[in-house]
Amino acid sequence: MTTALASALQDVDLVPGNTYVCQVKQMRVEVRVTDASCITPSGMLEYSEEMLDPWVEMTGQLSGTVVQVIPGKLPTPDIPELPEKSP
Repeated sequence: MTTALASALQDVDLVPGNTYVCQVKQMRVEVRVTDASCITPSGMLEYSEEMLDPWVEMTGQLSGTVVQVIPGKLPTPDIPELPEKSP
């Protein structure tokens, strides 16, 4: 994919600092153009420029208890009775 994308962009007049957006197969594709100084010698992007996929899947509620909250003041707690000290 990277080779095909690079060869397709060879004929395009890209300007550093510009971002190009198009839609392919019902998905938004964004190409951000930077100058060569943003790429490390290994050819990889800087760590701060990597986009990571989320690794947590949030599922719907399978079971549990529903609690309805009513805003307002809470009642004061009961004061416990302390036993008298014996001598």
